[in-house]
Amino acid sequence: MARYRCPSCGAPYNGKRCKSCLYENFSEEIAHGMHTHEGEPLVIDEPVRKPIPRQNPFACPPKQPAKTWTPPKQKPRKKKSGLSIALAVLAILWLAEPILGGIEQIMDSFSSSSSVFAPQPETKPDATLPENGKGLYSDGLVWVVADLQDGQTYLQDFPVVVRNDTGEPLCVSVDDVIVNGYVMPASLYCEVAPGHTGQDDFYLYQEDLDNAGIDNVQQISFRLEIYNTDTYETYHITEPITLLADDPDYVQPAADQGTELFNQDGLRIVYRGYVPASYDPETVSEGDLLFYLENNTGKDLEVYTIDSTINGESAEITLWSSLPRDTRAVSTVYLYPLEDLGITSLEEITQMEISLEAYAPEVEDYIITTGTLSVPVSEE
Repeated sequence: MARYRCPSCGAPYNGKRCKSCLYENFSEEIAHGMHTHEGEPLVIDEPVRKPIPRQNPFACPPKQPAKTWTPPKQKPRKKKSGLSIALAVLAILWLAEPILGGIEQIMDSFSSSSSVFAPQPETKPDATLPENGKGLYSDGLVWVVADLQDGQTYLQDFPVVVRNDTGEPLCVSVDDVIVNGYVMPASLYCEVAPGHTGQDDFYLYQEDLDNAGIDNVQQISFRLEIYNTDTYETYHITEPITLLADDPDYVQPAADQGTELFNQDGLRIVYRGYVPASYDPETVSEGDLLFYLENNTGKDLEVYTIDSTINGESAEITLWSSLPRDTRAVSTVYLYPLEDLGITSLEEITQMEISLEAYAPEVEDYIITTGTLSVPVSEE
């Protein structure tokens, strides 16, 4: 799998703590590869913070009791009759009417002028369904069409247009993306209001393509997930959709160069090596470890870390990959925990061990456990 994106700010995210906005997820979910087993309690091992009592920032300090003062005695006034009070009120209203009318005219003038200068929301014109596009989904109320036909070469992305006649706000996203047999993330997020047509780009991340050694996209398989943006209820999830290029002689090279750590029961794991961060190559904790995974079990698998240590100390080194049957993946492991251990170079890592588990969600009690695997990081 490739780099996650932070659900808070969208920056590269290690699944635990965002380096940009410090967003954190639940530790138990991360330790189990972002999944939970039915009936298994969610254990949060972070310390419980005591609530800090809130104070009203606009509150004033309590008033001190003022010295009592007794007004001088006055002669009692005679009560005015109801008629005299009514006449006085009518006189005040009659005198104030021109003033109130002027104020009302000023307010109306200000309101009309401010509406002219106030920024108006920009109306985005509807997209147009491609005439020669490839239909991805249609049920008579929703149409999803890709502006890419089979046989065309995938360059960097391609537009996807969505027509929504359901009467509810919808979003179309993509999941279970497989490119040339490799599982990898992709970007597609098209929100469409009722009665409108929207457009977004289906996009593959170049970093993930490079890690898998893909320089010629020949086959893209994916599912579309359509859901209500108000209620988040699923409208529809499609069966796998496949787009094909037209290069019958192309052979996808394997990205399994490295140290084989595990090969049993149809699951193969290879350590590919350390890759420094392009934006900060000198900081080892910003780099990644790459692992090649191959699933020949005949079952869909979820592969995740159950334990990891660095130099004998527990470390949250997390590998997770959703691996459908007969697919491969290059999974990225982040090294942010090195900061907590005070490690600033690969040479300081004398021992790294990781234990993985793979289970089949649709097969009861099917689990593959790798045992403790030694990762030769310091040999890079």
